[in-house]
Amino acid sequence: MSDLAAAQAAAGNSVAVACPNSGPLARWVRRAGATHLDWAARRSPGPHLVGEVRRLAAHVQEWSPDIVH
Repeated sequence: MSDLAAAQAAAGNSVAVACPNSGPLARWVRRAGATHLDWAARRSPGPHLVGEVRRLAAHVQEWSPDIVH
């Protein structure tokens, strides 16, 4: 996914990646010139999944992307 986002950003597209603020992906996204959308999500499903999906849906609605990967 990171290669795809980097290639799209390098091509001049407006790219956003939703991921947790901590960790290497968030740092890489910012260095690649893409917009980082902080998305508090865990690696495993559980009772918190509904809230994670709602937060992601809010990002998608706010960003209004043409394509979602």
